[in-house]
Amino acid sequence: MKSLYKYFVFLTVFAAAQENNFTIYGKTNMNTFKCVDKNFAAPSQFGSQNSNKIILNIVDFDCKYDYITKDFRKTLGADKFPQIHISFGKFKKNNNGTYLSVAEVKLMNKVKNYTIEITENGKILSGKQQVKFSDFGITPPRKMAGMIVTKDELDLSFSFQNN
Repeated sequence: MKSLYKYFVFLTVFAAAQENNFTIYGKTNMNTFKCVDKNFAAPSQFGSQNSNKIILNIVDFDCKYDYITKDFRKTLGADKFPQIHISFGKFKKNNNGTYLSVAEVKLMNKVKNYTIEITENGKILSGKQQVKFSDFGITPPRKMAGMIVTKDELDLSFSFQNN
């Protein structure tokens, strides 16, 4: 019985970890990349007056390959600006059952607002938004004397269990 309980606890923790994620997708002229915040923790009671903020530590992102992870962190200025702050405004329900929220994204001391559509599936909230390096005054990285060029667009994707 004890081993069955341990198995259940493991599955519960594993499932929760799968539900809580923040991923940044990008492209170069040669390939695509994906950087996952390996320590992303969902805010408790998201959407309440005091809990509408997500803080991401740039050093927590893992892009699978060390050289991409290192370039990603350098490009976002992790040494001077170690965090990305995202603050969501009030949720407004759409006719299609989703919600809209204006999110303020602060990166490298620059602030940009985006209207994000958020889907609710049970207790799981998810959303995605395209942003650009240039929105924050960042020049997309180039490698190998400009042979490899990172596209300006990045796709942010998140989901988490809302308690």
